[in-house]
Amino acid sequence: MPIEVVQERGILVLWFVNQKKDLAREFLRVHGYDEVEKGEWIKLTANLKLHKGSGMYAAHNNESFLIGKKGNVSDIMKYHVTDNVLFAKTGKHSEKLECIYDFIQSMAPDCLNLEVFARPNNVRPGFTSFGNQLRAVMS
Repeated sequence: MPIEVVQERGILVLWFVNQKKDLAREFLRVHGYDEVEKGEWIKLTANLKLHKGSGMYAAHNNESFLIGKKGNVSDIMKYHVTDNVLFAKTGKHSEKLECIYDFIQSMAPDCLNLEVFARPNNVRPGFTSFGNQLRAVMS
């Protein structure tokens, strides 16, 4: 999917693993986005303790995301309505936290939303979902 032609202006939320942070920043730049914010998901267990994930040198308790903008978005963005650190329990492998969708819609309400590389558990109203694991899922 040619991401650079999906939107003429808007925001992009891009998850990345720590070892690929430079590649994530390059992805934004190549596709015409300016990096405007970085966020963190602090992963919690079912008992609300820090989740211990595998990292290169230290246990990773978080996942990071970048927010990029393309063009002038001041008329569609709500500024300072969300925190860039989200605390939430982990789910299945590679499953993102539920509150990220509220986070996105709080920042840019009443906008079109596209989720790329979506999985069946991510399909939800207000988002168009795209991904090779969605063959049997209708949205």
